[in-house]
Amino acid sequence: MLVSLLRQRVSVSYQVKGMLSELHNLSQTVRAQGMSLPSVAGSQDLPSYNGMVTGWTEVTKEVLAAQAASEGAEDDMMIDREMERELRAVDGGDEEGEVLSKVEPTEPATKNVIHATQKHAAQMARKGHRFFRATLSKTLPAAAGTWLVQADVEMPGGYPKAPPVWSLKVVQRGSSKLNSGAGLSDADPIALAAAAAARQRGEETNTQLKSIEDELNYYASSQAAAHGCPGAKLLVYQLWVAVHCFAMYVDTESGQSVPTSREHRGRDRRLPFLWNVQTKSQEQRT
Repeated sequence: MLVSLLRQRVSVSYQVKGMLSELHNLSQTVRAQGMSLPSVAGSQDLPSYNGMVTGWTEVTKEVLAAQAASEGAEDDMMIDREMERELRAVDGGDEEGEVLSKVEPTEPATKNVIHATQKHAAQMARKGHRFFRATLSKTLPAAAGTWLVQADVEMPGGYPKAPPVWSLKVVQRGSSKLNSGAGLSDADPIALAAAAAARQRGEETNTQLKSIEDELNYYASSQAAAHGCPGAKLLVYQLWVAVHCFAMYVDTESGQSVPTSREHRGRDRRLPFLWNVQTKSQEQRT
């Protein structure tokens, strides 16, 4: 039994390595029609609507380096704040004369700095994780421009038992400016300012993109399994789902026609990302 499990793990490991190697090789020869994604079970039921993947690269080193730098900067700031508080306590007050409680010599103040073992535990929790960045692209007709979305993908160390986690951000909205606010003259200016600030921080406020993230992070695994897609190829299936949903999102946002099986009524304005093979149309999840 143990030998069988070990063999299965080794087999899955080889499949994952082969898949990542294939994606890397395909990304090196991207043509005008984008990357030629490998076919997997179920991908034939995900029409691309002329959407494509035009970029795929591993950014593990960059992400981990940025995280380490961020953690170091936070520690430095916390240490500086604690030192300032101690100096003020020794002086008996701040610059404006506020009297502060003095520190007892027998009970020195404890710095609120994350202990080294805590940091190590946090780092170990993400040991083996790999990070990738994809670019989704779709060019619209009649000089309407090209839409681009950046997809950041975190592949857990326990993949494929733990699915990759996707995060999407719009980079370019056709020929119009990203945050021009065109057509939103009647919108709440406070809400528009908050949305613009969130985008500047790298946060995506578009609810439709959040719905696409849900399709990738919560539904793709069960859909892939239902189609008979091997667990090791889940990432490829997610890429097909990402292209499918992104292209339909662009068509809807730009006023293009999208085949749907029913009208959307009520408060739920999510796009119908679920493809019905029988009716050849999109359906909204219930």
